[in-house]
Amino acid sequence: MAEVVISDLVQHYGNVVAIDGVSLRVKDGELVSLLGPSGCGKSTTLAALAGLERPTSGIITVGDVPFFDSARSIYVPPEDRNCGLVFQSYALWPHMTVFDNCAFALRLRKINRSEQKRRIMEALELVEMQAYFDRYPYQLSGGQQQRVALARTLAYEPAILLLDEPLSNLDAKLRERARTWLRQLQKKVGLTTIFVTHDQSEALSMSDRVAILNGGKIVQFDTPQAIYDLPADVFVADFIGSGALVFGQIEATANDLHTVRLPDEQCIAIRLSYSGRVGERILIAVRPEAITLLGAEAQSSTRTLMGRVENPSYLGARYGCDFRFGETTLRIETDLVVRGVCSDSVKAELADIRYAAFPST
Repeated sequence: MAEVVISDLVQHYGNVVAIDGVSLRVKDGELVSLLGPSGCGKSTTLAALAGLERPTSGIITVGDVPFFDSARSIYVPPEDRNCGLVFQSYALWPHMTVFDNCAFALRLRKINRSEQKRRIMEALELVEMQAYFDRYPYQLSGGQQQRVALARTLAYEPAILLLDEPLSNLDAKLRERARTWLRQLQKKVGLTTIFVTHDQSEALSMSDRVAILNGGKIVQFDTPQAIYDLPADVFVADFIGSGALVFGQIEATANDLHTVRLPDEQCIAIRLSYSGRVGERILIAVRPEAITLLGAEAQSSTRTLMGRVENPSYLGARYGCDFRFGETTLRIETDLVVRGVCSDSVKAELADIRYAAFPST
């Protein structure tokens, strides 16, 4: 186990800046996810940490060992870094059994046979695959192959674990179970883990902390709840979750309670994270769970909006619909039956919470 420290990491590909001054500290035993849109630099950062890419500049340290330091011309090759790397494709040798796949790295390290067997069977037991030691990859399901790939990595006792979207090839139900299982395994082993994913649900549900990347930079690094509830900027607010950004103008303030005039001239009084000035135009992040469709007889409040229900759909346990007022559309999930309903003058109420807000530029 070891702490990972990345300082001012930069990666150029010709005129393209793939990583632009990334700095990150991952605590010993922590699971941190790198999350962001395609091309944001998350996989390049992981590759630099594994030694598969040689950065342009910066520092990478794992424990007390400098893996890369451009100022001191230090570059440790990947085979000497003792990093456990699990790929999206699992990369199992098709002609080798589960046991032999797990033994491959140990044989390269010239570990004696008795020690090999002990490590392999312990690793397979950790991932609940010890009964499949003599099977070939084609005889395993996708979820079982994923577990073997992890066991192969754990068998040679890496200093840190690097996961590059290892669950993306699994079907939806298996993927959800694999999240829980993988998180429990990581806690049990206590291995410092960096997890690259484009799946927000994976990042938020599995991580101790999440680093949001955009344009090669880390724009927010915090706990999943803090990132969801209090995004650092408009990009994070728009990227995380399935909410909407609502334009408004501040009409009055009283402590953190703001009266906001919306583009269709409706006014609401809500609490905001941003202490804006009267007359200032702002953007408010509204999550689907923060707005409730009201019945016709419900009383209005200072947080009530009037609008139109559009695009109703049945989701199974609940109904979904768009709530439109002026040119703004909010997505709502509700217990009210909305199938076949498309009508004006429908009420919806914002929850009494503090909303993330930002100055509108």
